[in-house]
Parts: sequence; C-alpha cells; structure tokens
Amino acid sequence: MERKDNPRQDELTFEACAPEDYPVLLKFLDRAFSCKSKLWFANYMGHIFRPEKKYIAMNLVCRRKGAITGAIGIYPFKLRIGKAVLEAGGIGSVSVAPEERGKGIMSFMLREVNRRMRESGYDLSWLGGDRFRYRNYGWDQKGRTAVFRIKRRDVERYRADFEKTNLIPGSKVPLNELLTMYNRFFSGAVRNKALFNVHLSRKKYAWRAVKGSGGFAYCAFDRGNPENIVEIQGDPESVVSLLHAHFRKSGRHWCRIVYPCDERDPVFMLLHSICADFLMVHNNQIQIINVDSLWKKLVPELAEWYGDSKVLTSIGNPEDRRMVLERALGFFNNVPEFPKRLSKLSKIQPIPWWYSPVDQV
Repeated sequence: MERKDNPRQDELTFEACAPEDYPVLLKFLDRAFSCKSKLWFANYMGHIFRPEKKYIAMNLVCRRKGAITGAIGIYPFKLRIGKAVLEAGGIGSVSVAPEERGKGIMSFMLREVNRRMRESGYDLSWLGGDRFRYRNYGWDQKGRTAVFRIKRRDVERYRADFEKTNLIPGSKVPLNELLTMYNRFFSGAVRNKALFNVHLSRKKYAWRAVKGSGGFAYCAFDRGNPENIVEIQGDPESVVSLLHAHFRKSGRHWCRIVYPCDERDPVFMLLHSICADFLMVHNNQIQIINVDSLWKKLVPELAEWYGDSKVLTSIGNPEDRRMVLERALGFFNNVPEFPKRLSKLSKIQPIPWWYSPVDQV
C-alpha cells in the first residue's frame, strides 16, 4: 500500500508560479484558506505578494494534471542580528486544495522546499504555524518576544509628566526618521525606504508617529484592532507620548504590544516599567539551513555578547557548532545540557534576536 505522505511524484509537478498563472494562484489561496475577502493575500500581505515577475516566482505551485493542488512560498529576506546579516527565507502560504488533503502533498512540498533552500545558500528558514506539523521537517520554536499589556490609566499614573503631542498619520510619517528609529532594534529584517513605503501602504496595518521635545517615536498597529500594536520604537519619552495619543485617537483604554526581549533596550525597560502584565512567547519557528555559513556570520556577534571569543573560535565540529547556534538562537534554554567538551559554554542564554510581525509571512 502506498504511504499517504509519499504521493506518486510522477503525477505531480512543482515549479515557480508564472505571471500568467498568478491570478489563478491568488484565487486558489483564497479558497484554500477560506478567506473572507477576495484576493486577501494580495491586499493584506503586499510586502511579499506583488505583481512583478520576481515576486510571483517566489510562489511555488504544485499541480496534478495541470490543476493546482498545493502552493507554498519561499520569500527571501535579510535578517540582521547585531552587525551580522543573514540570508533567510520566510516560508508562507503553505496550502493544499481541500479535496486533495491527506494525500501527502504538503509533506512533498515541505521536503522539496528544504532541498531547494539548501541548494540556494540560505542560512536560516523562518516559518509560522503548527509546531507539531512543521517540526517533523526541521523547523522548531525559537527566540523570545515579549507581549506587554499596557493600560491607559497606568501610563497617566506613572508618567504623569508626559508631553502631549499631535499624532502624525502614516501617510506623513518621515521615512528617514522611521529608518533611523527602526535600526535601533538589535535585530530585525533589513529594510530600506522602498520596503517601508510598501509597509505603509498595506491594508493590514496602520501607522502613527509623534515628534516633540522628547524626540521621535512611531508604531504600527492592526488596522482592524488598534489595541494590537505590532511594532513600536523611538525615544522613550516620545514613546510615552505616542501611547497616550494612540489611546486618545483609538478610544481604547489598553493596548497589547509585542517587543523583542532585550533588557539592554531602553524601550523594553520602559514598557516593562509601565505594563499591567506581560508574557513571553516564541518567535514562531526557524530551521538552520547552513551551519557553516551561519557560524561564520554569527560568531563575532556571539563573542561580543558572551565576552569570550577563544572558546567559540576553537569549535570546529559541525554538530557542536549546531548545538551552540541552536542555544544562542533560543531553541533551548539549558536543555538538553551541553556535552562536557562544551561545558565552558553551558551558561549561554539566547541573544535577543527578533523578527517584527510586520515583516513576517
């Protein structure tokens, strides 16, 4: 009997979407994800779903006898961790036609994607979704993100001397200042003005900013649920002014803010000091694609973070390197224990790398 997770590959084709098939793909995704509005991905995920040929080709289409049975995307981005810039690929729009599910098509696509990423020189792969589905193919939870619950009354109570400033709408937010503030994050997807312009035009998120004597601050929030702030950065005093102005404008009495867990970051410490409560969650899932290239790029950052370069640079075994990288990227927190040969690195804690929800796929 043929295994369900091993469909007959001679019946399937798997190739990059062609421009003429792009409208069909968008309709397929609407149906596969039961979207409530037409062309949802093009409208709400505009940073990766664009009509230009190179973006269309990032979507891989699985067909049986010419009909689309599944789709998956490899969306390249550069991930900055400190000064290191990594070649990463976000895996998204993983979907199978309802009538084709349970036949191993998703497993086939995930294995093929892994093979292609290894051959294409990626350092990391990022993916959101069900852990117990995707960990079988190499992805697992990693990193840490803080989720702060901030109440308006607490901002007014603990920061009573905040400066009241007028909000700058997203359409008028100065790009130069956005980039300057965004680059204060220790980690994040590499952005330029063009990408910021794309983000500012998306339907999924809205943007606001303030500028006063305390400096500049901006935020991005869920357009349909303004209490969900998915990115915020700026001079701390202006962040307080921005939060209060956002409360006033949105008519909300609380907000939920996601932010990287970095105790060296002044905005993290500010949010921690005024929050009603907070929790920590994973940054979804990643997979190390190339241990050697990732090691070469990250070792200088790890050495600076941990203050010990000699031990790190002496590690040559690929599996030892993988264990250290997984610990540093937050796959594990001292579990499992390092073998004796790596005992000098047993106190390693995850570095505060982060990937904003705005950039995620």
